[in-house]
Amino acid sequence: MNLPWTSHYDPDVPLEVESATASLPQILLQAAARSPQAPALAFFGRRITYGQREDQTARLAQRLKRLGLAQGERLAILLPNSPQLVVAYHAALRLGAVVVFLNPLLGPKELAFQLADSAKRWSSPTL
Repeated sequence: MNLPWTSHYDPDVPLEVESATASLPQILLQAAARSPQAPALAFFGRRITYGQREDQTARLAQRLKRLGLAQGERLAILLPNSPQLVVAYHAALRLGAVVVFLNPLLGPKELAFQLADSAKRWSSPTL
């Protein structure tokens, strides 16, 4: 198969990767344990390591749990693309919550609609 975009890959980027068998929270915990000083995020010239991201994620997950966020519940996140959004997302996933991203540029009516819509419970289709 011809994959023309691969000519733009850095030399150390593999053309194929194995499927993950762990969840994203597990993969990130492993990355933080394996390489805590490795950069995980870069934002406006500032780098956040896997260790720092793990610490922030763990602390926020504990706080959200104390506030009552439980597995399967929805957490609306109203943040711009930022490290804080990444940490909030990972903390919610760690607790098994469902994340509802909200666009901070939406007005009150649009936000109210999205929040009401996200609260609806849909059943999974039968496969």
